[in-house]
Amino acid sequence: MLALLDVIFTSIKTLISLLINRQKLPNRSWRAEFVQRLAKSMLSRSIGKPFTWVRQRQAILTLYSPALFKVSRQQLKIAGVPCIEVVPKAGVTDKTILYFHGGGYAVGSAAGYQLMGAKLALGSQARVILVDYRLVPEHPLPAAQDDCYAVVCESLSQQQTGAVYLMGDSAGGALCLSSLKRLHRDAQETGCSLTDIRACVLISPWLTPLNPEQLSVENEATDMIDKVITDNWVNAFYLSEDLRDDLEFVELESLGISKVQMPPIYLQVAGAEIFLQQNVRFYEQLKAADYEVQLAIFNDQFHVFQTFAPLVPEAEQALDKIGEFVSSMESVSNKNA
Repeated sequence: MLALLDVIFTSIKTLISLLINRQKLPNRSWRAEFVQRLAKSMLSRSIGKPFTWVRQRQAILTLYSPALFKVSRQQLKIAGVPCIEVVPKAGVTDKTILYFHGGGYAVGSAAGYQLMGAKLALGSQARVILVDYRLVPEHPLPAAQDDCYAVVCESLSQQQTGAVYLMGDSAGGALCLSSLKRLHRDAQETGCSLTDIRACVLISPWLTPLNPEQLSVENEATDMIDKVITDNWVNAFYLSEDLRDDLEFVELESLGISKVQMPPIYLQVAGAEIFLQQNVRFYEQLKAADYEVQLAIFNDQFHVFQTFAPLVPEAEQALDKIGEFVSSMESVSNKNA
C-alpha cells in the first residue's frame, strides 16, 4: 500500500513539474518527457534503499495494452531457468526471440516485460522467451550470465527448424554479448555454435559499467539514469575482477569473435542518453572491422524508451524498426537457402 501511494504521489508531483517547467527536447513527445522525469525521480530516490524498494514500484508501474490480448502467454522453465513464453495467437511461427531484460542486473523481471514481449512477438511474428534470470545482490554475478547462457544453449538444442534471435536492453544487451562470447568459447564442449544465432538486437546495451569515462555525462539531465544511479548498481554487482570478461565490452577485442562467426547486429541507441558514446564507439569498431552491423539513433530519446510502449509513442516506431530488421534477416536467409 505504501509503495502504491508513493507511486501515485510521485506521478502527481512529476505531472506538476511538467506543467511548471514546460521544457523538453524538440524530438521528444510530452508523454516521453513525463515518463523520463518519473523514472528519473524513482531511480534517484532509490539510492541508499534496498533494491526491493524500486522493484515494488516498478511492478506497480507495469504497462498494459490490447496487444496482450493478441498473444498467448505461459510460464515455463528452460534449463531450470524460469521464463515466460509469449506467442502470437494469429499464425504459427518458427522464429524464436530470447529476450534478456534490463535493470542494472538488480531490477526488472520477465513479468514486467510481458508487454514488451507481446510487442516483439507481434511485430516480428516470433515466439518470444522472456528470461527471468537471477538478480543481484541476492544472487551475485555471474549468476545472471550463467542463466542466460543456459537458456541459449538449451533453446538452440531444442530448435529443430527456424531461427533464434538474441535481444536485450541495457544490462540485458550486455548479457546478449556475454552469451555470444561464451558460445564461441565453449562451442566444442557444448555443441552449440554462434552460427546457430540468426542475429542479435541490442537496445542501448550497458557496455562499459566499469569504465565511467565512457559515459555521455552531458546527457544526464535528459536521461532517466545518471552516473550516481549507475554507480549504485555497479557497487551492488561488481565483486571481483573475474567478472570483467562478462561485463566489459569497451573494446571489440574483448569479444574475441571474428567477423565470420559473429551474427549480424542491430543496435538501437537513444540520442539523449548517457550510454550514447560507448554505443557509438562500439558500432564504429564493428563497422571499421567490417562486421555486419546496423545502428539506429533516435534523436532526443532517453535510455530504453522502447520498453515504455505504448505510453511513449516514439517507442512504437523503434519496435517497428526491430520487426523490420527481423523480416530483413529472414528474407536474406530465404534467398541463401
